Amino acid sequence: MPGSVLQVRGLGMTFPGTRALVDVNMEVKQGEVHGLVGHNGSGKSTLIKVISGVHRPDAGSSVELGGESLPWEAPTESERLGLRVVHQNLGLVNSMTVTENVNLGSGYSSRRFSPIAWRRENQRAGEEMARLGYDVNPKSKVGELPAATRSAVAIARALSPKKDGRTPRILLLDEVTATMPEGEIERLLELVNTLKHQGISVLYVSHHLEEVLKVCDTVTVLKDGRLVVTTPARTLTMTSLADFVVGSSEWRERDADDPGTSGGREIDGLDDETRLDVSNLAGALLRDLSFSAGPGRIVGISGITGSGREEVAQLLLGALPRDGSVRVGGALLPTGNPRRSVQKGVTLLPAERMRSAVVPTQNVRENLTLSSLRRRRPLGLLTARQERPLVRDWIARLTIRGATPEGSINTLSGGNQQKVILARCLSVKPKVLLLDEPTQGVDVGAAAIIHARIREISRSSSVVVCSSDSYELATLCAEVIVLQRGREVGRLFGKDITEANLDHLQLATLAGNQSPEAPQNDKED
Repeated sequence: MPGSVLQVRGLGMTFPGTRALVDVNMEVKQGEVHGLVGHNGSGKSTLIKVISGVHRPDAGSSVELGGESLPWEAPTESERLGLRVVHQNLGLVNSMTVTENVNLGSGYSSRRFSPIAWRRENQRAGEEMARLGYDVNPKSKVGELPAATRSAVAIARALSPKKDGRTPRILLLDEVTATMPEGEIERLLELVNTLKHQGISVLYVSHHLEEVLKVCDTVTVLKDGRLVVTTPARTLTMTSLADFVVGSSEWRERDADDPGTSGGREIDGLDDETRLDVSNLAGALLRDLSFSAGPGRIVGISGITGSGREEVAQLLLGALPRDGSVRVGGALLPTGNPRRSVQKGVTLLPAERMRSAVVPTQNVRENLTLSSLRRRRPLGLLTARQERPLVRDWIARLTIRGATPEGSINTLSGGNQQKVILARCLSVKPKVLLLDEPTQGVDVGAAAIIHARIREISRSSSVVVCSSDSYELATLCAEVIVLQRGREVGRLFGKDITEANLDHLQLATLAGNQSPEAPQNDKED
């Protein structure tokens, strides 16, 4: 009987006002591939951070690696006890070689007249990659390699011996296939099996249930911070595993009385200048997406990480290279020219507000009016005194707490910063409003206010909401398109848009092959 390399007992994790984990137990055996799955907010990420030593859990919690209790002094303690982690972004330096990346964090051997014995290091890196089944020139730049090979480099680095001589006991792969092209995924799964046969335990974290069932021996499911089930993978089907993740096999309906959530499929007013028409839209991952949006009907784009959802808003704006056509009021928008799209009345609330929207060196007034200067005054000559009444009005309409026109935006909470950026988008009275994760990282109260303003603007503008939050989409939308691995796998309308229906389509549907208990794809012709 194989021994345990990881044991989690009675694990709890409490943040202010939130119990993220409640009495979670899990065991990973020697040479086992153990799947960890759960939807957004399940506690999966918190569990990973606890066993990686990033978070200190509640009193009474126990985590053992190789039979030794994990101390909580520093994240490096989990590595010392044999845990190695490869995250979704891989942490590679694309401009460096395979050898240089494999040696990051472990150091180099030296020669008498040279600080680095490059011949020896290149040979060792090549051998490490060969052990994983990859014949790669160790002098190759990592950025030039295929996706699965880059993942193999990250794994080789994780498994390379450290200076203290301790060998890895368990490898944690955290969503490493999330943005990987479909053709590369099988290669990565073969690598996981190779590791298993070499006696290395793998904790495999993924939203893609078909991968979990294909590569894992055992599966643990979390929901709302609690353990749902731990069971052999052979006892599960796509449908049963999705039911464990979602928490129910019941298909719930919802009211569709809110503005913007009418279930009607036809969009009247073909010549309406606010109408958005998208045909065969494609990007780096997205393929062949077509839909129309118009006032009174909010359209949602749903999908887990790596589904292509993350690209859609930027592709529509023209900020990313695209194929296909995007028209507003019948006028074709050029690709690669977001400025032109903005001039045509398209505005975007981006997902990463701090990187792409907030200007931290400017105050609330300057952040809020940034997009409306030229529209309000052709030469951009608008004084602070003229702007203040507009800013005060939006602060009141969106209940932006703690905000004053001349106050620093850095003093506001994340939710109130999001409201400032939303006010910036709404103040220009857009023809088309694109929202990418509009309530990401905000509290329930702020989300409710943001949703109310989105419904309000949808009466006169075309609104597209790209979100990983199924509740948000079910609350707002008249139509939701579900993406998986870059392609549409389902389309829901009106009362069929429920959290359960969306979650099942996201998780249980293979490309071109729906779960038998999922709602039928009701895609428009």
